[in-house]
Amino acid sequence: MIGFFMAKIYPTLCSSVLSSQPENLQSAMAGLIIIFSALGGTIGSKVISEIFAQFGGITAFYFVLIPIIFLVLIIPPYAKLHGNK
Repeated sequence: MIGFFMAKIYPTLCSSVLSSQPENLQSAMAGLIIIFSALGGTIGSKVISEIFAQFGGITAFYFVLIPIIFLVLIIPPYAKLHGNK
């Protein structure tokens, strides 16, 4: 189910990040996006599997919600700080 939503969000975010960069930095930024996406996917899967093994599936699900809640809480102050451009 997550892949259904990420299939639309991920390319849009990547495109908006890349288009906000100067043209000479876009290739470096694309490389960073790919590297950190791979690291996040690998490390995140390992961490969640360890939590699942130690505490069970329900607790592992709640651990996944922690960064999501953090991001939802941090977006309004970030948007206010940077304003609509």
